[in-house]
Amino acid sequence: MKKITFCMLTFFACVTAVQAQSFSIGPKVGANFSSLSGVKNGESKTGYYFGAFAEVGFSGKFSIQPEVLYTAQGGKLEGGEINNSYVSVPIMLKYKLIAGLGLEFGPKFDFLTKSDTKLLGTKFESKDSYQSFNFGLGVGLSYKLPLGLNIDARYNFGLSKLNKNASISGIPISTDNIKNDVFQIGVGYRFL
Repeated sequence: MKKITFCMLTFFACVTAVQAQSFSIGPKVGANFSSLSGVKNGESKTGYYFGAFAEVGFSGKFSIQPEVLYTAQGGKLEGGEINNSYVSVPIMLKYKLIAGLGLEFGPKFDFLTKSDTKLLGTKFESKDSYQSFNFGLGVGLSYKLPLGLNIDARYNFGLSKLNKNASISGIPISTDNIKNDVFQIGVGYRFL
């Protein structure tokens, strides 16, 4: 299924690029405010993200913006903290509302690279407690500033089950269906 989805996205990107009226690429960085739904007494934690984007504009008001980001997420829980790192691939469809301001919406594909849990002062590896792939949906606003700068704010809803069982490295959770929810703010720079 993953291969079929990847092939379809690649095909769509190629067709879109052929019809493109504008193209820009650049780096982006920002902050994550993430939480894990379903963790008993869970709280959000602050993390970061960095990576690159490409924006392909077509038909005046619409563009598509694929990104590749390294992102630190997770959540706080009673007596500890869960830290998950992902390579995230959001593919945002953008609609220009007014000059510079755009609405963005699209899927997000997360690939787990690392996980650790801190509990009562002890840190241990917990990657085996999580699914290696997660799917989500992002919605947000972006604004293009002069001199190639972009700022954006986005909320990513986790849609797929994050954990493999009813505990995370032995820590019981209130449900066996936890998900990532992440609010992001960031800045990017367009080279083209």
